[in-house]
Amino acid sequence: MIDNSPDEEDRSLRGPFGSADGAIDGEQGFITFQDHGSWGDLEFSSKSVRERIFVGRRGSGKSRYLREYERIARQRMLVFPQQTDTIKLQPLRMLHKAVAEPALREELWIDLWHAATCIALGTFLLSRPDGEVPLPYPSRAELEDIVMRQIGSISAPISVVAALNQILTSTDVSYSKLRGKLSSNDWNVIENIVLRASSAMRPIALFIDTLDENLEYAPAESIDAQCALLIYITRKLIDPNVSNRVHICVTVRDIVVSKLRDHQHFERYYSDLHWKRLDWTKSAARYFFRTKISMLPSNLMKGPPNASSLFERWLGVSSVPNTARGVDEDVEEFILRHTRYLPREIVEIGNAICSEIRASAGNLVKENVWSAVIRIAEEHGRRAIEVVIDHILALSAEDFVSIEVRAGYRTRVRDALTAALRTARNEIFQEPQRLAIDNTFRQSILEPNSTVCLSDILWVHGLVGYLHLDETRPPHRSITIFNTTGSEGPVAGMRLPHAASYRLHATLLSIAKVEIEKSAPYIGTNE
Repeated sequence: MIDNSPDEEDRSLRGPFGSADGAIDGEQGFITFQDHGSWGDLEFSSKSVRERIFVGRRGSGKSRYLREYERIARQRMLVFPQQTDTIKLQPLRMLHKAVAEPALREELWIDLWHAATCIALGTFLLSRPDGEVPLPYPSRAELEDIVMRQIGSISAPISVVAALNQILTSTDVSYSKLRGKLSSNDWNVIENIVLRASSAMRPIALFIDTLDENLEYAPAESIDAQCALLIYITRKLIDPNVSNRVHICVTVRDIVVSKLRDHQHFERYYSDLHWKRLDWTKSAARYFFRTKISMLPSNLMKGPPNASSLFERWLGVSSVPNTARGVDEDVEEFILRHTRYLPREIVEIGNAICSEIRASAGNLVKENVWSAVIRIAEEHGRRAIEVVIDHILALSAEDFVSIEVRAGYRTRVRDALTAALRTARNEIFQEPQRLAIDNTFRQSILEPNSTVCLSDILWVHGLVGYLHLDETRPPHRSITIFNTTGSEGPVAGMRLPHAASYRLHATLLSIAKVEIEKSAPYIGTNE
């Protein structure tokens, strides 16, 4: 069994709350959401192996969940462990340009994923001991011959992504050349050999978790490739002869699913049974945060043991002064509203506050907490803007053809987005300002007939919310609702609901340079 514990370099990246990159954390510290309550897909069960597609925002814990599923899969399956291969950027871009017709490109990508999966499975079987894999000599010899013919090497098992790169770089990236290679019967022969062998042994599990790496550099191309992979996996799930014997598990960003929703057969591909949606609500974030605090060592707990709340027990304070608003805020509410309830953001803020605790030598003051939260929240806002840019470029590739060939096109989009946000002028704004945000961005960067709507995309990423008057309980205050379900199945929820007033998320306030309201907001979610 492979040791998944982090090495010395990994430990240096961790803090008391764990690593911001949950994939490098070991089993310790993983929160299963099984203690109480109904947590939906956030609940982790060691008995379930049905989930194949893990979808969520950047920082939602996709890699962490996939690592845990890989760990438990070793108890009942032959596991092809995760590898760090990424799709090569040049052939990725070349294919997108060489095959202009989206339908033909999708078909080609699906067949590419099939061929790459077959190569990965073939090399995996060939690498296993004879006693572990029932592979008769004729089948083994045929499999070796095909693998040698297609990629020229069988020295070690290669991952699906590495096999994909081998295929893309072994021939000219043109539709006719790739179609000719993918039309070979070799791929069906490999699949049949794998299925015959797997019927007499434990199922095989493949894990893919490196598909985000090229999003920043080729968002439209990367999302095309990932959408095709999801279609390929879901088609194979329909066939029990394949799905019960070969488990392909993958993590994808929510913006990939946003693009896939436009597919005419989306409902056919989407299944609650096999998709795990890591959508973090406020209640889930609070539970995650409190559980992390309860795991802290005693030297990081600054409050008295009989403190009125866990946060006061941790920090020694129950509120923090918000000088910009002229009020004191409940410390838990203050911290949570400066996140989008994502575990990565909570871990980073928690680690930053713990650094302040250590640096204060026992004299932590409220201002230290406030400054740490604001500093990390601003970093989160800048990162979130980059994800929004990825989304915009992926959805509107045609609008950016002339820009992509120039250096600095991403900077131009970022500048246009920032300028559009500043037209809001105030943290809370109304419909005319929302329209101004959309129109300013459209006129500065998009084609006149573009359907991209900036406020809708900001809503999808939890960066713009709407105000709702809660009349069900006193004091009948306005609640700001931010979207937390960016990966939900139905198309509904992709558009910012019409409302009398809207609010920018706290992570964007310094970027947008808007006026701040003098009252502390109360934040809810659409959970």
